[in-house]
Amino acid sequence: MEPCQNYIAINKELWNKKTPIHFESDFYDIKGFINGNCSLNDIELTLLGDISGKTILHLQCHYHSISEVLNSLTKNNLEINSLDEFDYSPYCCFNETIEIAPKKYRIKHLDNKIPMVYTIVATKKHQ
Repeated sequence: MEPCQNYIAINKELWNKKTPIHFESDFYDIKGFINGNCSLNDIELTLLGDISGKTILHLQCHYHSISEVLNSLTKNNLEINSLDEFDYSPYCCFNETIEIAPKKYRIKHLDNKIPMVYTIVATKKHQ
């Protein structure tokens, strides 16, 4: 039997190694963000609308299935108002990605056959 591992420490060490790489990358444009540039893309801005006076939760679920995210939200007393999928990503972050329109990317050999991004709108149920 394999010895028990401290996965939290392993995960933290991994992200501590990745952070400087992300910080320096053009993808995240940290300098632009610090200087006041908006880091959100059209897909995000359209979905959010006017956020004045609102609290926002951002779930970045790179490694979680859509079912895990939805189940977690509903188990925490949130009601799913909408679930949408998009056949493009606003980020050029996959191998063999092509730009199909300004800031809209797909994996070349998959065309529009798979969802690239999901958006979920959920609200806390009143008790």
